[in-house]
Amino acid sequence: MKRTFDILKKKLDEGRMIVGAGTATTDESFVDVMGYHHNLDVLWIEMEHSHLDLPAIYRNTLVAQSHDMAVVVRMPWNDPVRVKPLLDLGVDGLIFPMIKTADDVRLAVASCKYPPVGIRGFAPGRAAGYGTISDEEYLKTADDSVFVTVQIEQKEAVENIEEICQVPGLNCVLIGCSDLSASYGHLQQIKTPDIYAAIDKICDTAKKYGVTLACCMPPTDEYMKHFLERGIQIYIGGGDSGWVAAGSKAYAERLLGHAKAVGR
Repeated sequence: MKRTFDILKKKLDEGRMIVGAGTATTDESFVDVMGYHHNLDVLWIEMEHSHLDLPAIYRNTLVAQSHDMAVVVRMPWNDPVRVKPLLDLGVDGLIFPMIKTADDVRLAVASCKYPPVGIRGFAPGRAAGYGTISDEEYLKTADDSVFVTVQIEQKEAVENIEEICQVPGLNCVLIGCSDLSASYGHLQQIKTPDIYAAIDKICDTAKKYGVTLACCMPPTDEYMKHFLERGIQIYIGGGDSGWVAAGSKAYAERLLGHAKAVGR
């Protein structure tokens, strides 16, 4: 299962902007609706801050990949035991949160690769087409067909970003501004000189070592401009539940505004 991985990798190699969206719902019909518009490149499936289980992730993955969207899952933690079933069901990549050191990155990378390079146990299931791909053929590309992303959201990670970006097998660093601001002592106060300086340091270092840059931020014009100017290649700007909430709020406010205008 590397078709959507290859599609994502080709777009990145061509220098294209990758448009992403997230889901934290158990109903895969939301993903199907987003996929039918063919304007999203990658689906972020949320495990760190959601109630999603493996069956829900499996269903969302099937639907997303049917629309040529690559699938990345944000892990609850940097835990090799939880990595195995996600990779075996054929997701294209994993996001590891709360990374602080190069050793944390080495563990994440090792979890995604088979021995002798890593520590992943062998039972690929859907990732190898349920046995329709020979072990020999599968193993030729398996280690290089997982998009490994680490989330930089700790002050300590910023201090160690030079070493982090040099870990072999790391594909992408994702800037997590909310927890990053908390680690600097002011949760959700992102527009501050120290956070902007940290973002610049992360971006400059990632570009220096050829590591893909990603962020997950509200899709405001201000944030989009700020991060695109700094070389962000993957932008995750919201997702299904947030968009439904925002759409329903806008609809109700617009209707009530017209009602008020006619005395209702």
